Amino acid sequence: MKSDPTLWLLARSSGLVAYALLTASVLAGLIVKARPLGTSVRPAAVVDVHRFLALLGLGALVLHGAALVLDDAVDIGLAALLVPGASPYRPLATALGVLAAHYGYAQSAGRPAKGRVTARPTAPATRHPRVAAYRRPAT
Repeated sequence: MKSDPTLWLLARSSGLVAYALLTASVLAGLIVKARPLGTSVRPAAVVDVHRFLALLGLGALVLHGAALVLDDAVDIGLAALLVPGASPYRPLATALGVLAAHYGYAQSAGRPAKGRVTARPTAPATRHPRVAAYRRPAT
């Protein structure tokens, strides 16, 4: 007897939705920093869109993980969602996904403390990693 494919479909679709939302969030973050549209778009509005897309993407990622744990088609336990490489199903790809999820959750968890944590002005390496990655060198 075949099992119900609902959880299988939910796991796959929520993974694709999370991927699309997080990609759109990264693009919105790049638009804030690079300003390719000039003054036609307010940076505060793009930052709001960036944060909103990131939170929706992380929510879809949680749904993706929950559906994978509950699905019987693939044997993925809770430990496989938390420990990179612990999954018997495609260990390298799953480990990269787990590491990416850890990084995303760390970025979102560190966001509320950004205003309270100050960096020394002489040490740009202590600044937020996304800002340091796109900072233009002095000419």
